[in-house]
Amino acid sequence: MKKERLTYCIFGVLILSVLCMSCGSDPADEVVPEPDRSVKKIETFGFEPAVNAGLSGKLEGVFLQDAKVIAITTPLWLDNLKALKPTFKAVGTVKVDGVEQISGVSVQDFSREVVYTVTAEDGSTRAYTILFRSPQTTGLPVLRIETQNRQAITSKEHYIDADILLYDPHDEKNNLQTTTEIRGRGNTTWGMPKKPYRLKFHKKTSLFGLAEEKSWVLLANYQDPTLIMNTVAFELGQRLGLPFTNHYHHVELYLNGTYQGSYMLTEQVQVKKSRVNVSETEGFLVEMDQYYDEDPKFRTNRLGLPIMIKSPDLGDHPGLDLSFVSAAIHALEAALFDEAFPANNYRELIDTEVMINYMLVNELMRNVEVKHPKSIYLYKDKGGKIGFGPPWDFDWAFGWEDNHYQYFQLSQAGTLLMRPGYSWDGWTGHQFFCRFFDDPAFRAEYKARWNAVYATQITPMATFIEAMGQKLEGSALQNGTVWGATDYQSQIDQMKRFWNERVKQLNTQINAF
Repeated sequence: MKKERLTYCIFGVLILSVLCMSCGSDPADEVVPEPDRSVKKIETFGFEPAVNAGLSGKLEGVFLQDAKVIAITTPLWLDNLKALKPTFKAVGTVKVDGVEQISGVSVQDFSREVVYTVTAEDGSTRAYTILFRSPQTTGLPVLRIETQNRQAITSKEHYIDADILLYDPHDEKNNLQTTTEIRGRGNTTWGMPKKPYRLKFHKKTSLFGLAEEKSWVLLANYQDPTLIMNTVAFELGQRLGLPFTNHYHHVELYLNGTYQGSYMLTEQVQVKKSRVNVSETEGFLVEMDQYYDEDPKFRTNRLGLPIMIKSPDLGDHPGLDLSFVSAAIHALEAALFDEAFPANNYRELIDTEVMINYMLVNELMRNVEVKHPKSIYLYKDKGGKIGFGPPWDFDWAFGWEDNHYQYFQLSQAGTLLMRPGYSWDGWTGHQFFCRFFDDPAFRAEYKARWNAVYATQITPMATFIEAMGQKLEGSALQNGTVWGATDYQSQIDQMKRFWNERVKQLNTQINAF
């Protein structure tokens, strides 16, 4: 009985279902809504390896700002960035600059912003801005280096052969593809995670239109949160007319396919006609540096200043007598600390005009390395006077304070590094530089030079800092993806604030000399 009842129930359900279907309205009587002819949208956007040679994996776009912007982010090097084929799904007709685009077929240059416009059936449109975020799209030149067999660079002494490609998005005359050698460089900076490098081309090569030479440098600026401390120093040296001051070009560096960050490319400090232009055998270039780790070297008689001879190079001129180098520097030190100073011959031994400009650069930057001393270059040509420069290494400038491990400390803005009335504080470099201010005539010349360049060259540097900050903003963002992000604009603002305050306070103090 129970089985029969279940069977009837099932049958009843089936009958009811059929009746309901039959009782429904005639499909012909139903009102089908018209399709929305105003729909226009891109649903997906990206890049597939199957249609883009050299792409190692799929890149997918992320929709931002109410889907009006599609961002694609990658640190990978792309050989064909200017000729990529995007794959997309869209409702409507998709065009770029009036040309219809076919998914996986149409080619575009993504080194710049590209606007994809979708047109609906009713003629209405919607625009999507495609932002390809990559070190290759920051607007800076891109430097790609591939070492032989992709060897790691682990030495400061031994070069490795490498292929090098330089691409400048703003000036194709700067583009370069050739071979080079590369090794590490630096002292403290070589021990940091982001490494500096030295390049040596197989023949003299011009980079960015600069004079042809074999040796060039890539500065990492690892601890510099603005990436431009050395840039500001070089610019200031050039504005003050300091001989042999380096040039600067910021680049994005790829090494063996991996993005290394934002770097500065500049000249190697060396004796060459286009660099430090003194005689290679009868002039000299030396470095005062507390590391004191390169031969030939000597220490001065009174202060024990550490002097390393960069040129003449005994490798190029074996057996050359270098005693004339130490004799010249010993003579200058002796004259400075002679009892008759300043009423003696010390001005016959040093180019005071160059010295004053060199001091101003280091003072304005508040480069504490003059105290050690460290990275201080001196040169002399045959029959000439000793000159100071080129300016170099400003990683510990701009109000760095060891107690806080921070730059731009306004408490340091008014502290003179080089001044009259020096009292011994244990720093031999400090004692050496301050000694010049014991000469009233030197102080007067220093003050006069400050006032001559104050309005025209010094105060406008704040505008230069701001402009460089804007130029490197995208590069700093990419650099931060590798080495840690910072609020870059805040760092630039702090640098400007420190600069303006320091200039103001130095103006008061120097004019009180």
